[in-house]
Amino acid sequence: MSTLSGAHTIGLAHCGAFTSRIYNSSSGTGVDPMLGPTYAVEVPNVDDRRGGTDGPVELLGVRQQLLPGRPEELGMFTSDQLLLTSPFSAGKENLFARNSAIFQSSFSAAMVKMGNIDILTGFNGEIRKNYRVVN
Repeated sequence: MSTLSGAHTIGLAHCGAFTSRIYNSSSGTGVDPMLGPTYAVEVPNVDDRRGGTDGPVELLGVRQQLLPGRPEELGMFTSDQLLLTSPFSAGKENLFARNSAIFQSSFSAAMVKMGNIDILTGFNGEIRKNYRVVN
């Protein structure tokens, strides 16, 4: 799952998905200290250039500007940050940050594996009314 979650490092994200990490932290600067110094400066500038709207930010472009760096400071979303700092996933995430070819290969394999998941029907599966609770 950490490999698939790495897709957050490519593509676009709306500012609203991470503004709480930029503007609402309890740190003295208001920026989540786990973002790292470069994100703390660059990302608010990207958002401000868009007039403070919830426009998309190109995550790959931002991340490429920051690498090489400390991979543990490159998690834009809270979920990414947890993957980068968790003892269960940090090793793999750091490897991916150092070698994009390994990430791309692992991501491709994980997508194929996920695509092969069969749909459960009848008594073998259920469609949840609330995804957090078994019906």
